[in-house]
Amino acid sequence: MSDFDATDNAPGPRRIPQQDRSRSIVLAIREAGLLILNESGPAALNTKCIAERAGVGIASLYRYYPNKEAILGDIYEAQVETIDAEYRQRLQSDELYCLTLEQKIRTIVELPLLLTRRLLSLHQGFYREHHLHFEITYRPSPDRQHSWGEWSELWLKSVLETHSEELRVDDTEQAAFIVLSGLRSSIDKAVARYPEYLVDPSFADNLVDMACRYLLK
Repeated sequence: MSDFDATDNAPGPRRIPQQDRSRSIVLAIREAGLLILNESGPAALNTKCIAERAGVGIASLYRYYPNKEAILGDIYEAQVETIDAEYRQRLQSDELYCLTLEQKIRTIVELPLLLTRRLLSLHQGFYREHHLHFEITYRPSPDRQHSWGEWSELWLKSVLETHSEELRVDDTEQAAFIVLSGLRSSIDKAVARYPEYLVDPSFADNLVDMACRYLLK
């Protein structure tokens, strides 16, 4: 698969449930699909099995989802919400600010790799086709005033400024942009073209090394 084959559109539910009972049905369907994926893998996923596992009639399932791909899209949206919360917690933790700059760089490399591997493991074919849709870069950030990409650059700029004596670069704003853009591009292209890189420890090591060689004296 070429990295140009990915699409930013992903299937989703027919409608957003408004009532408690409807929301309960949709949640049961989504959780049933996720359980099947985790227990038996993508090959076992079909609307009949999902409906049975969710304890709902097949007609109820089709009222909200046209096919299993739409259920997958909804499962991934829920996973992205969880990932969003994990990013916030990790990047705003007090423990992170106690690390060395190299350790912080490794964190910003390994965290997205870890979470990308999780999404890829659910259904590799579906995620590789639609991964740009589920990229959080353009979604609202913790401050709700910027995108995640913008917020991340401001965050890294602030981190670099606290380690200014260690840097070989002067423009921390540009440096934050270059490092994070390179990281995002490398991970996105690995998903599309070389998913095996994402589970290779040397891939993370090389990304950290590249960033450190650029940033540090």
